[in-house]
Amino acid sequence: IEESWIICQNRMSGAPQGWIANPLDFVNCRMTLRNFIISCVSLILWVSNANATHVLGGTIMYRHISDSTYEVTLLLYRDCSPFNATFPSTVIIQVRDVNGNLFAPSKNMTITLDSTRPVNSYLPCVNANASCVEEWWYSTIVSNLPDLSGGYHLYYQYCCRQASLANITNPLANGMSLYTYIPPQTVNGFNSSPVWNRQPPPFVCQGSPMNFDYGATDADG
Repeated sequence: IEESWIICQNRMSGAPQGWIANPLDFVNCRMTLRNFIISCVSLILWVSNANATHVLGGTIMYRHISDSTYEVTLLLYRDCSPFNATFPSTVIIQVRDVNGNLFAPSKNMTITLDSTRPVNSYLPCVNANASCVEEWWYSTIVSNLPDLSGGYHLYYQYCCRQASLANITNPLANGMSLYTYIPPQTVNGFNSSPVWNRQPPPFVCQGSPMNFDYGATDADG
């Protein structure tokens, strides 16, 4: 666009004094400026929408490996319709003690995105071409969580929620908080969190019955 506008300026200013410029040059210049303005407005609208809406849900899970070593996994679900923002390539999970205090040195976890995959719907009322939900998978292994009285409290927060939510006031201005708890060994030895057996259903059909297994598997029984 910038290069085309420079050419347009040269055409208009390069004519000898006293000459009348080709009327087509005026048309071309006006079209170049018009396209430039449209592009700027489109970019502003895209950025506004991209920052507005996308978070559908999520969960934090952990698996004990040995002693103070755990695998921690964060799953996030997003509306991947056009113009909705993506999730970050890295996330930070806060780790706090039983009183809500951060540790010094910090035990917060910076986790890099592992993979993404679509969440498919098997319901007949859902148009696969008109709907899009993705699962983003973040996972890391940490070795700084020895047994601790009161355990470890893990938090993750992110903004903003899906604009179409009807049961949340002003969802575009509200985020989502996820939480999980790693208890001390005195409760039941080393612990791993339950793991959902299936991806959550992204949609339900209004007025139609739906059967879904919300079961989870716990490695500790």
